[in-house]
Amino acid sequence: MALREAPEVTVRQRHAVLIVGSIVATALIVAMFLLPDPDDGLTPVGELQVGECFLYPGDGVSADRVETTPCTQIHFAEVYAATAAGDTDACVGLFESFTGADNYWETGYIIGFLDVDESTLLCYLYAAEDFAGSLANSL
Repeated sequence: MALREAPEVTVRQRHAVLIVGSIVATALIVAMFLLPDPDDGLTPVGELQVGECFLYPGDGVSADRVETTPCTQIHFAEVYAATAAGDTDACVGLFESFTGADNYWETGYIIGFLDVDESTLLCYLYAAEDFAGSLANSL
């Protein structure tokens, strides 16, 4: 049985392997730093439920994932309703229904909005300072 000689690898083939390897390594490094860690303890906005509370997401952060916390703990905001995307006016009436307030404008709370997708908007409430406890039927 005769031994076969290994095929000769050209300089061009070696360069191609190095280039492809460099591209793959760079993509992996970028993905490690830019993609959210699925085990980072944050909840995607689309998974938030009415009555859930969350912490302030941070300055300049787009709120597509937030850190939830029990409403009995100090928190930034509480989700109180879901409505049709773009229907921010509905959030005022839903605020009054959720909290029992007679007039949203006199409560001192602020309404915020989180876009879940093209059809759903989450309404949340917050105050100038973090607070503890749910505002469900409390005003």
